[in-house]
Amino acid sequence: MNRLGILIDLSHVGDRTTLDAAELSEQPVACTHANARAFFDHVRNKTDDALNLIVEKGGVIGANAFPPFLRKGFESTLDDYVDAIDDLVERVGIDHVGIGTDFTQDQPKAFFDWIFSQQGTKLQDRAIAYPDPVVHPEGMETPDKFFNIALALSARGYGAEDVGKVLGGNWLRLFKQVWGE
Repeated sequence: MNRLGILIDLSHVGDRTTLDAAELSEQPVACTHANARAFFDHVRNKTDDALNLIVEKGGVIGANAFPPFLRKGFESTLDDYVDAIDDLVERVGIDHVGIGTDFTQDQPKAFFDWIFSQQGTKLQDRAIAYPDPVVHPEGMETPDKFFNIALALSARGYGAEDVGKVLGGNWLRLFKQVWGE
């Protein structure tokens, strides 16, 4: 993957695979949509060891806005999502955090039943119930409201340069490094 210029995304892999892939890759890796497990204990959120190794190698972590990854679940708001961004920035630094919403607008509950099933056929129990339709954090329910992320970051004291890094600048830097100019 390194030789071919493919960015390795560790969002959907377990703890051991995350650490092994980050360690073995000669290029930076990413978690395009995950938060810190210490921020909210979800199996798909990443351990501090994993986050630190990803950052040590120059990677980026995309803060996940999908409600099950946030502390208030499907009751989450834009502020709860920005809390997750703040947490990642405090853990790994402003140069390694991006937006990774894992947005699934207009998907019915049946979509999630299917996507979480084993081989698409055996339904799995989930720790939390998913509403139908699935809702996203209040204040960013649809992509046309994503500008609110920039406003919320600015309101929390992030300067324009840092807002730009989080909104896409860090991803652009990573893509150039892995994909080449």
